[in-house]
Amino acid sequence: MAKDSKGKVKKLRGQNEPKKPTTEYFMFLRDERQNLTKGLTVREQTDQLSRKWALLLPEKKKEYSMEYAQALAKYKEEMAAYKATPEYEELMKTNNAAKKEMNAKEKGKSAKVTRKPSGYNLFVKEERARMMQTRKEDEAVPQFVEISKAISAKWKGLSEEEKEAYREKARIAGLGSESIDENQGPIIA
Repeated sequence: MAKDSKGKVKKLRGQNEPKKPTTEYFMFLRDERQNLTKGLTVREQTDQLSRKWALLLPEKKKEYSMEYAQALAKYKEEMAAYKATPEYEELMKTNNAAKKEMNAKEKGKSAKVTRKPSGYNLFVKEERARMMQTRKEDEAVPQFVEISKAISAKWKGLSEEEKEAYREKARIAGLGSESIDENQGPIIA
């Protein structure tokens, strides 16, 4: 089992495993791509073909739907036969083992390391809660930008002693937690 670009586990396919049939739309693309003018970019081809598909008569779309239904029925029969083979059994064991291994690795990873709170962070948290509590029921919730500006202005208006009290709370809150040092990132003061 391999990982795809997003880090998810990608199932292995058997050598003789039947492939799913293409959808009605892709069957239409297969038939119509030959009729396009040469020299178009892929984007232009896609735009033209999607417009043609949107304008396609329902009777013609029904033909593609019937073709797809037949291909899907054939696929289901082939897949049922394939599931009875030893190859499928072996493949399932391999995929399940790899999936369990990946899950075990994921569980083994530690929780995300967070940054220690700064005095400003604690002040913002308290002020925001206070602002939300004092807000009247019928008032609209203020925008995030408005709240941030108001809190920032209050922080700038605090004396150094008041700011230091919040910084001390932050130091105490940061002790004993698995977090990175606040000096490793930008400090807002």
